[in-house]
Amino acid sequence: MIELLRAPGRLLDIGCSLGYFVEAANARGWLASGLEISPFAARKAHEMGLDVRTGVLQNGFYPKSSFDCVTMWDVLEHVPDPTEHMRKVNQVLADDGLVVIGTPNLEHLRFKIKRERWRHLKPSEHVFYFKKLSITRLLNKTGFGIIQPPLLGSRSFPGSTAAVLKYTLGRLAQPNDVMIVFGVKNAVEIPSN
Repeated sequence: MIELLRAPGRLLDIGCSLGYFVEAANARGWLASGLEISPFAARKAHEMGLDVRTGVLQNGFYPKSSFDCVTMWDVLEHVPDPTEHMRKVNQVLADDGLVVIGTPNLEHLRFKIKRERWRHLKPSEHVFYFKKLSITRLLNKTGFGIIQPPLLGSRSFPGSTAAVLKYTLGRLAQPNDVMIVFGVKNAVEIPSN
């Protein structure tokens, strides 16, 4: 789905665990790096030959405008200060860079039905939960505009037709209780506090 919006370039996967997404992105032509808080997972990814560092984005590993795309799969709900974190993401992205976030969706029907038995309800791990409106506000105040992969006229590459179909069906039916949000960096400097 990312490639419906961007051709492969420099990518950072924050919270990359053992580096599976980094490996997959590299195989598709991206120049992918990873950042992982677990020393064990980062070491294992590094042993597989992947460019993975141990730490958090606030450690300042990467200079401004280092990446064309930043991904975070099941990460943002764990971050103690999502606003500061997204400001740092903004800094490491090039102008017009793309951020892709996968996070539990507090508006999903599964949450409304299961409530305290919802699989993502983990108070000891998850610091924040998001709805579409709250994540949109977070991205807007940290220098991002929300975008959606196009349903027609998108980039063409092997598998693009299947990606468009999967994305379209997912938008209509919302089978997954993890929302995927795409943001594009606005070409304005966001001051850090």
